[in-house]
Amino acid sequence: MPVARRFGSEVDVAMLTGIARRTLQHDRFFGRTRFPWYKVCGKVLYDLDEVTRIIQSARVDPKKG
Repeated sequence: MPVARRFGSEVDVAMLTGIARRTLQHDRFFGRTRFPWYKVCGKVLYDLDEVTRIIQSARVDPKKG
């Protein structure tokens, strides 16, 4: 059974991560992408599940030191 992927715009990723929309745009332009993105019919979309996974993997647990 295929897994449904959730896609969101720059605004959705900005709200999810706290990174400004303009910063996401600059990062794409300069090749410093933090998250994988796709361009579909002129719209830039991010896989929201992948963004969440990247954030969780980079998060430091203060209890572990």
